[in-house]
Amino acid sequence: MENRNNALHYKMYKSGKSIVYAGLATTAALAGLVLANTNATAVHADTAAPASATITSNVASSAVANSSAATSAEIASQEAVVNSASANVAQQQNVVNAASDALQSATNLNSNSAAVASAASAYSAANSDYYATRHAQAVAHKAANAASDSAAVVSGVNTADLTAWWNQSGQSDYNRAMNAKSNAQANLDEAQAQSDSVVNAWNQASDAVVAAEKAGLKSDSNEMKALNAQKSLAWNNMQTVQNAIASARKQVKAADSILNSEKDGISLNEAKAIMDQLPALKKAAQEAEQAYKDAVQATKDAGDIANAKFDAWTAARKANNLPYGRPCLPKLKRCCIKRCCPNFP
Repeated sequence: MENRNNALHYKMYKSGKSIVYAGLATTAALAGLVLANTNATAVHADTAAPASATITSNVASSAVANSSAATSAEIASQEAVVNSASANVAQQQNVVNAASDALQSATNLNSNSAAVASAASAYSAANSDYYATRHAQAVAHKAANAASDSAAVVSGVNTADLTAWWNQSGQSDYNRAMNAKSNAQANLDEAQAQSDSVVNAWNQASDAVVAAEKAGLKSDSNEMKALNAQKSLAWNNMQTVQNAIASARKQVKAADSILNSEKDGISLNEAKAIMDQLPALKKAAQEAEQAYKDAVQATKDAGDIANAKFDAWTAARKANNLPYGRPCLPKLKRCCIKRCCPNFP
């Protein structure tokens, strides 16, 4: 097969190119040598194959064993490092967990303490409201008593006795005296209104008589008689008015005497003044009494609220196992209150 290939190749490059020919021949020779050596090597290899395979196998096994040993040592070393790191991580985690537990415990304690403090603050406020309403109740009680006393006794007079007397005879006596005084005052006013005119008439009549006398009229003359008659009438009118004034004044004075004269230590005028203001005094007493009742109810309500807040504060302390503290509690009067509030009344 090779010679045929060379002959064909020779025929392709034949035309006088000896150098090329020679090169190709050399190449063919070298190719032949190479093929021969290759065949020989192949045959040699086939002959010596068992020994080489055994050596190669031993070397490979040794390498694998050495590699396996090295790998195991490295793995063990890495595992030791990992285990140490894991132990450190676990230790740090325990520290973190302990710190977290402590923080949570502190947070819970603060939260519980805050809840108790809030309950105590709520009670303190309710307790202050209770004392404020109790003070208001005391003030309202004093006001009610004062109003009741004012309605019961006026100017040292027992209004119950006065009312009984007034309804029996006092009011009728007062009315009669007032009517008499009113009539007398009316007469007095009328007489005083006429006084100026009758006095002027008297003065004019007197002046006319004097003028006639100076003119030489005789006293028995008709003109002089008429002037004297006018003068006399004016005099009478003036006396009548003056008498009416005096009489009216006496009547007014008599009525005033009746109104101001005392009976059983009180006059009709004083009795009337008391009876006039008594309805307002009684109304004020009723309003003051109602205000006191409202104050009593407000104190009771405030006390109920304070007790409820106290119970909530006690429950918060018990729920969080906390001891007693401020503020002082009126609900704990007598025994235990003295231990936390020695100055408690």
